Amino acid sequence: MRLITVAHFVGHIPIITVLELIFTIHNNNILIVAMRIITINDINMKNLTPFYITICLFTFFSCNNQDKKDIIDFFPLIQEVESKEIFSDSFFGAPYQIDLVNNNLIICDVIDEKLISIYNTDNDSLVIQLFREGNGPKDLIPPLIIKTYANNNISIFQRQTSSFKEYNLSDLSRGEINPLNDIKFDQNIDNIIKINSNIYAGTGLLEQGSIAFFNQEGTIIHSTNIYPKFVNSIEDISNRFIIGQQQIDYNPISNTLLTASIFTGDIVFFENNNLTLNKTKQYKPKPSPIEYKIKSQGYTKPSNEDYIYFESSYSTNDYFYLLYSGNPMNKNATTENNYILQFDTYGNPTKAYKTNSKIFDFCISTDNTCAYTISLSDDLSYIITKIIL
Repeated sequence: MRLITVAHFVGHIPIITVLELIFTIHNNNILIVAMRIITINDINMKNLTPFYITICLFTFFSCNNQDKKDIIDFFPLIQEVESKEIFSDSFFGAPYQIDLVNNNLIICDVIDEKLISIYNTDNDSLVIQLFREGNGPKDLIPPLIIKTYANNNISIFQRQTSSFKEYNLSDLSRGEINPLNDIKFDQNIDNIIKINSNIYAGTGLLEQGSIAFFNQEGTIIHSTNIYPKFVNSIEDISNRFIIGQQQIDYNPISNTLLTASIFTGDIVFFENNNLTLNKTKQYKPKPSPIEYKIKSQGYTKPSNEDYIYFESSYSTNDYFYLLYSGNPMNKNATTENNYILQFDTYGNPTKAYKTNSKIFDFCISTDNTCAYTISLSDDLSYIITKIIL
């Protein structure tokens, strides 16, 4: 594409000055690839003393991430996908967590007084139901957060007690409840991820900062504050945590930490450099309703009109994923679809999958070819679905 500007006179001298810019548009950015100035005059140039040419400079402002109006605008590709119900002969109560390890789905759902069910995806069958609610050594206290790992281990985090237990899938499939690790954290932690065999990262009602690192004994060894400024302006630690709640995930191959704010919509990626978090990517949509209210009125509790942006996160060796809602809380449970957002392991947006059903939680196969979800059926009952990506 070319842009040509013409000035017909300089003073009283009939001169045409042409500024020719050859440019292209790439990823919403205007890139100038060539420029030249052409001066055309019907008078001998040697007779012009002094001779002045005024060149007007044009500045192009490209669209950058901060100007985006919606999170979906960050993604170069949007793909519509369809959910297919699986385990249709099984009964589900109110499942709220799902994960996948070695073709087995781990689902948090209270059925027959058991808290966790394991299903095999190869033959669509129930393998076993485990754990009762209680304070005994083989009991758990919901709500739970489950994570799976490449070594076929399953971690179960009890939010009420800030305790973390890790089990082997083969042991659980045989009904053997013997934890490989049992850690009680010394802070009031709401979410936890495993960085490596010795280090854990958690968020919650921390005495200092917004995210902390812990050792194998559950003792805090480092903390840092990654809240945005308007969240840090809230003085009360409990209120600050409520507004600043985040989904977190980690990729050990790229050494990258993902944080996604549930109520503000901010997505930030950090490089973990010996427990020092260096921000590498940030995606901020238009200010959320609650951000407007806090900046204009001071702290306010989330209301039904405030938005839920991210309901869950997930990571594989190759990608990060976020379950994006972007709906007011009073409409979130009845929305007809979600987006599963995909980023590469360094935080670059790659694809947004638009689903055809409401999703409450999800997990991704290790080869990134399918997703398993907790969804709602047409009659508003809970179902488990599979999505081909």
